[in-house]
Amino acid sequence: MKKLIAVLILFFCVSLSFAARAVKTSPVAQRIDAPNEAAVEKAIAASCAENKWDIIDKKKGEITAQLNIRTHTLIVTIKYDKNEFIISYKDSKNLKYNPENQTIHSSYERWIDNLSKGIANALLK
Repeated sequence: MKKLIAVLILFFCVSLSFAARAVKTSPVAQRIDAPNEAAVEKAIAASCAENKWDIIDKKKGEITAQLNIRTHTLIVTIKYDKNEFIISYKDSKNLKYNPENQTIHSSYERWIDNLSKGIANALLK
């Protein structure tokens, strides 16, 4: 009986740790003061290259980028103008995305944060 209780407690704790790891895929918006859209596009391309993202589609005011890490794939849309950029979740593979709750693997936040900071930093150069 004690072993059963111990196993159940362990299972419960492990379940909680996985649940706590899921993060929201809310869009990340950042206000900027760029001279023009071309400068923002250049900054996005620089940050993508620096952080190992591939640009898979580009049109005026919008870039789609993909990050491949081992068996994981993350695709985001980056909408921009000279005043702001917005990074939004588009699709993923092997990142435990839950569309109902809009939650995903905890590394999502770090990857998006690195991309966002890289864009902002590239605009300062």
